[in-house]
Amino acid sequence: ILYIILKIYYNICIPYLKRGVKMKHILLLRHLESTKNLNSQFSSSESKESLTEYGKSEGVILGKNIAQFIQAMHLSPKRIYCADSKRAFGTAEFIANTLSLPIVASKNLCSSSLGIMQGKTENEVRQLYPLFIKQLELYRVGLYNSYEFEEIEGRESKETLEKRIMSEIDNILEIKDEDTKIIVLHRSSLNCTLINLARRFYRFSTDFWPSPATSYGGIYWIELKEKNDEFSFKGLNVSSSKLLEIIH
Repeated sequence: ILYIILKIYYNICIPYLKRGVKMKHILLLRHLESTKNLNSQFSSSESKESLTEYGKSEGVILGKNIAQFIQAMHLSPKRIYCADSKRAFGTAEFIANTLSLPIVASKNLCSSSLGIMQGKTENEVRQLYPLFIKQLELYRVGLYNSYEFEEIEGRESKETLEKRIMSEIDNILEIKDEDTKIIVLHRSSLNCTLINLARRFYRFSTDFWPSPATSYGGIYWIELKEKNDEFSFKGLNVSSSKLLEIIH
């Protein structure tokens, strides 16, 4: 009788328990280098700035490496999610093509709307709003709280930005038919996601918004245990090549 009980336990109970603690993997990426980045330019209202030739060459490597990562980890993404901009969609295409997956683009994942600054270079904005540019420079090196930026006509508030981005991120995470989420974002939307996840899982301050490191094509690999919401960063702003090194 004891033998039968143990056999039932190992053959039925343990596999069932393991199924109950499935791991979900999240790859958050910043888009590859675009023309606006080279020109130190704020996004236009249409977000039609394309990837540079260098960005495209990096995209080929990015797509191959992420495909190898997915295969090595035995993961099953079903879609590539991205912001609805030319540079984010272009980055997502390199990944989608190597994995033969559809792309789901959303305006809710795009950069913050900058009002009258949209499409202007930083030098042009400096002439109009020197304090804002000074604050921006300090913010980019982690020495300024984004909540305290000078108000600019038409610029989207941080509260509105957080609400639309995290609502979309949560919708993506709620989709149950895949164990891996690959999401291509802009710097502002990636920062928003990282900061809000840190608040949920690491008790990060709710009144401070710093600037996490986000390289072009940089990847944040997050592992989430679904049953009890255990959360950990496995890779922090790593290249796709480094991502492969982590698992080998």
